[in-house]
Amino acid sequence: MIATGTDTTTMTSTASTPSSGSSGPASASSGPALEEMLRLARRLRMPYLRAHAPEVLATARAQRWDPAEALRVLLAEEIAGRDEATIRARRKKAGFPAGKTFGVWNETASSIPQAT
Repeated sequence: MIATGTDTTTMTSTASTPSSGSSGPASASSGPALEEMLRLARRLRMPYLRAHAPEVLATARAQRWDPAEALRVLLAEEIAGRDEATIRARRKKAGFPAGKTFGVWNETASSIPQAT
């Protein structure tokens, strides 16, 4: 999601998986400068920045954003993507049972002793 405001708390990443290269919109947006930026982002291991760069840079160019604003939006997308990936990884590692909620808790079937 592209946001032009200065509040980064409302920004969320719309990509669930990072793009794997410079095909698609990247090749249509700009020439060697964009390709070099995508290569550097890949080298720095910034997959979410790479995924959003063509769209954000096209919008920045069309709306004449300040370069610092475009960079801020790209970095905010990278942070949001990393945060989402961290949450997914931690949930997977925790091994929580799928579909279980406190609403289906059966206290009589529990092996946990009741409080005295």
